[in-house]
Amino acid sequence: MFCRRSVFTKDDPRVFREGDIPSLLLDPDIERGFGLAGSDSIAEISPRLRAQLRIEDLGRSISNLRFALMALVPNTETVRKKIDAGDPIIIGTSNPATVGAIALNTAIDFQVSAVYGGQIEKLPRLLPRLDGIIDLVDSGKSCRDQGLEVVLDDLQTVTLCGLWALEGSQYY
Repeated sequence: MFCRRSVFTKDDPRVFREGDIPSLLLDPDIERGFGLAGSDSIAEISPRLRAQLRIEDLGRSISNLRFALMALVPNTETVRKKIDAGDPIIIGTSNPATVGAIALNTAIDFQVSAVYGGQIEKLPRLLPRLDGIIDLVDSGKSCRDQGLEVVLDDLQTVTLCGLWALEGSQYY
């Protein structure tokens, strides 16, 4: 099961966002100063919080979770042509730091025009200037339900990471 907004128990690991990390590290039911998160969440945490943690990628994929570039079905061919031509791809995302890393790894000029939390699949209809979105995909059903098609898949997988509060940090 994939759950973004709750802490885990040792028998039921799940993924959470940065705002949940401090509460997780302070949870008395969890070994002091230890937590788990998805690599997608880790990429987006602030340098202030990162400085208080030891982070280790555990190398285990979370389900079939990965990042993909998606566009509205009528626009997918145009977006593919822009990629082939080396033109900038204007996107929305909830994961701007991850998109930066993807751009470096793929040499595609992704330009983040909108950072949006929540149901990002709706963003291309709300902001027609976007070529598409880069977001997490598992089965792709929610994207298809919003009239989106995957243009580029498997841009980056999501792996499980361990977090340890550094001794002396406010979370230790």
